[in-house]
Amino acid sequence: MSAHTAAMSEHEYREAKFFQTFGSVPTPAFHDPEEQTRVWGRPWGCTNDVGKLRAVLMHRPGEEINVVDKNKPMPEIGGFGDPEKGWYFMGKTPPDLAAMQAAHDAFTALLRSEGVDVILTEKAAPGALKSTFCRDSVIGVKGGAIVTRLARRARRGEELMVTQALAKAGCPILGTLHGEA
Repeated sequence: MSAHTAAMSEHEYREAKFFQTFGSVPTPAFHDPEEQTRVWGRPWGCTNDVGKLRAVLMHRPGEEINVVDKNKPMPEIGGFGDPEKGWYFMGKTPPDLAAMQAAHDAFTALLRSEGVDVILTEKAAPGALKSTFCRDSVIGVKGGAIVTRLARRARRGEELMVTQALAKAGCPILGTLHGEA
């Protein structure tokens, strides 16, 4: 025997009962540490810039650095650049990829020795020489991360590599910042 009426079909009645029985619940909150661990494997995100570092997203400098052309000095910016292609590098000499990689590797080893989970991005977009500055492309917030699309041409495309790295690590992406300002 069903409790449906002429105003409510059998299907509508069962659907209403289903949602009464299995409806949405507001707690625990998405960012609750136990809920995060149950669903995402561990708590994600951060609430401040000075707490204990548990995990960090990093990019090891790679071939993207080679976009810097020593024949394109721009003294007015204190470095090198190509406004048409959108790249720039601040410094008196072009970057030394081997030295950058050695410094990165030493810093990564230090972080890991302190128990920090170092999450590395994969290969950067061609010419995306600013990819080592992952903090610009991702904002860590309570419960996960917000991925940004940076406006400078030299920074375009970084959102792909950080999104892929975060997804591979299992980090919730809570939103993206994009569009025109």
